[in-house]
Amino acid sequence: MMAFRSVSLILVGFSLALVSSVEMEVCSSRAECERRGHIKKDAFEALPLDEIDQRDLLQAKPLGSLKDLPAKTSPITRYRTRTFLEMQPYLIAYGSVIGCVSPLASCYQLVKLNPHVQVPFKQMLRLSFAILPQQAALKDAQMTIATPIKKYCNPWAAFALIGVLQGGLYGHSNVHFANSLGIGSRPSLSSVFRGVGFAGSRDLISQGFPFVLAPVLKEKVFDTLLPSKSPTSWLSGLKRWVSVFSMSVFGTYLSQGLHNSQITMQANPHLGYVGALKQVFAVNGLAALWKGAEARVGLLLIVAFLNEGLLKKAWQPVEVSQPKAKRTKPAKKPLVSKPTPAAGHVKGVRRGSIGAATGPATVPQAA
Repeated sequence: MMAFRSVSLILVGFSLALVSSVEMEVCSSRAECERRGHIKKDAFEALPLDEIDQRDLLQAKPLGSLKDLPAKTSPITRYRTRTFLEMQPYLIAYGSVIGCVSPLASCYQLVKLNPHVQVPFKQMLRLSFAILPQQAALKDAQMTIATPIKKYCNPWAAFALIGVLQGGLYGHSNVHFANSLGIGSRPSLSSVFRGVGFAGSRDLISQGFPFVLAPVLKEKVFDTLLPSKSPTSWLSGLKRWVSVFSMSVFGTYLSQGLHNSQITMQANPHLGYVGALKQVFAVNGLAALWKGAEARVGLLLIVAFLNEGLLKKAWQPVEVSQPKAKRTKPAKKPLVSKPTPAAGHVKGVRRGSIGAATGPATVPQAA
């Protein structure tokens, strides 16, 4: 238990250090927001952030894209990335849901690789929920660390780095299940990051295939068979989603052998890379190349909905609210007091002329 707390503190501390080192930038336009990396171009929209088989940005509606912003914005509209605290409600909810599903998939795959172990589904479920809080906390830390990695790293480097982080989450589950079910050679929590080479290579394949081939499949096959008039139509979005999902399934099955090798290495601390490969193929034969991949494919569907509902909002730039100008009332004209009329003054008649105007007329005298 102490070892797990140490690992958790290291992950959370590292995430806080990374997030605090990134200043909150404010953009004055879409172009500036795109140049700084707050909004990714279409070519970069496929970058994933979560291996849980995971394709965090490989969805029909890319996360953090220009398409998520209003079509018409005024030149003074400004955007910024969400702060650490603003992202946490979304990431905590995301980690909690994944924490319920991912350990169950890991337990299924571990039992699948060891046919001599028979575990009822109820027992798998009970063992999975026993580590729900730890998995949710680790998933939140992983996604927090993944944010600057996605923003600043090359896509291929991000695939490998995030795969290593995800391998640690798998390792935590595998160590727990191996000890609870008597599989392997009594691993400790120090084994959670064993097999990082397998984890990085796994994600280079499982994420690289959708990243490279999904646009080609959509353009060469689906756009030819089902042309759409507008790139923003529902048909175009459906073709993009089918292309990404099909390539993700293909990449998942192609990388399952590496995933199974890491599982075996984490459950058996005495095995190295070569020893893990020998053991997994000696027990399962060629089936070790695809055994258990259906569990990871099932997670693809779950994560697709979570990405749309939670991660998209967590990583989407937010508009900076501009202070509204206060409406000032027009100044009232000062009241000017009228002078008091003098005695004998008649309105409209100048003073001094009243006598001439009203006096008796002079009768001319005859000569």
